[in-house]
Amino acid sequence: MITPREAAFLTIQKAFKDDKYLNIEVSNTINKYKFEEKDKSFYSALVYGTYERLLTIDNIISHYSETELDKLDFNVLSALRIGICQSHFMDKIPDHALVNETVDLCERFYAKKNSKHFVNAVLRAAVKEKNNWFLPSKTDLSKYLSIKYSVNEWICSEWINNYGKDIAEQLLASTFSHPKITICVNTIRVSREELIKQLNDDGIKCEKSSIVPNGILLLDNVPYEQLSKYEGLMFVQDEASQLCCQAFDPKPNESIMDACACPGGKSFGSAIKMQNKGRIDSCDLHINKLSLINSGAEKLGIDIIQTKAKNSTAPFVGTYDRILCDVPCSGLGVISKKPEIRYKKKEDIEKLPKVQAAILHNCSEHVKAGGVLVYSTCTLRKQENQDIINQFLSENDSFTLMDFSCENKQYSAMTELLPINSTTDGFFIAKMIKKD
Repeated sequence: MITPREAAFLTIQKAFKDDKYLNIEVSNTINKYKFEEKDKSFYSALVYGTYERLLTIDNIISHYSETELDKLDFNVLSALRIGICQSHFMDKIPDHALVNETVDLCERFYAKKNSKHFVNAVLRAAVKEKNNWFLPSKTDLSKYLSIKYSVNEWICSEWINNYGKDIAEQLLASTFSHPKITICVNTIRVSREELIKQLNDDGIKCEKSSIVPNGILLLDNVPYEQLSKYEGLMFVQDEASQLCCQAFDPKPNESIMDACACPGGKSFGSAIKMQNKGRIDSCDLHINKLSLINSGAEKLGIDIIQTKAKNSTAPFVGTYDRILCDVPCSGLGVISKKPEIRYKKKEDIEKLPKVQAAILHNCSEHVKAGGVLVYSTCTLRKQENQDIINQFLSENDSFTLMDFSCENKQYSAMTELLPINSTTDGFFIAKMIKKD
């Protein structure tokens, strides 16, 4: 039987070597080996801890290894990474145990005898100085923050430039938080109060969101399987995305379009606000993902959604009362939920603003006079948020910004949600109205 530590070793290898999605790999491994709760928790903490702290961990290893990291055998490096994670970032693991267990990993998964002596020497030296991360000088602040918070340097640099060093560091620190699940109530079938009672009766501690009217915060980490019995009464959706639907504010019997709809949460939220009356065209470039929307709508009892495989940068026919452009983005507002984003390369996202602007401009031409256009992202980048809207408005004088409110709170027409100030994801919402 494989141990949780061995499973973590194999998962970390796949995540980096084969570029696997971490959450899928973790879920598959837990299901495969049927770990008990204690082993599942240790395995998950070790995998995510190693992955999230990679730059910090590699910086520590480099100070004890005479061999450059890219020259080390990948098995040896993987073993060292999970060993350093345990010694520096996990409590309640005795130093001698983590050293011995990590050396055993090398012995099991790597044949060369001298490798275990090397791993043993590096870990024993690191354990003696476990409070020393060997961080760079603060004179190069972007590099310092990159190593301290294990986020690629270009992200640190942009956040410093856009928010200042103090807020940038707070945002980076927040990426290690693990937000609780938030759900949106399907008020077509049940009230928020009724669902809260059902959840509490089943031992699922929860409370009302103070930000959005249909939101419920789950106070404990709840496996999604435990929520499956409620699938027709709710769906998982962050408060920021729910607030976006509140800003969009579709009315019963309107005709609306969700331009980049998958996996469907904002289409579902819109249908609920419309009391399942009217028409929603849920569009997405990837036809294979539209089945997620169809199956989700069916479970929720929503029948006003029509899915369409469509590139929202391309010309199309028709006009709508409201169009939502929740565009593809770099995702810097959801790093705590998707740790892969920490290590995104800047060149991989440089074309996004051009695509985002094209979607917004193309869709704007299909908004009826007096209609609403909402642009949103789950990123914290001026280039993908404020710059896009300012450029659009400078070229389209038929649209003006429009403030909105929710739960007795006023929001500006261009609202940026920072995870350091609320319980939401990092998010951007811009609401505009087309002049009559």
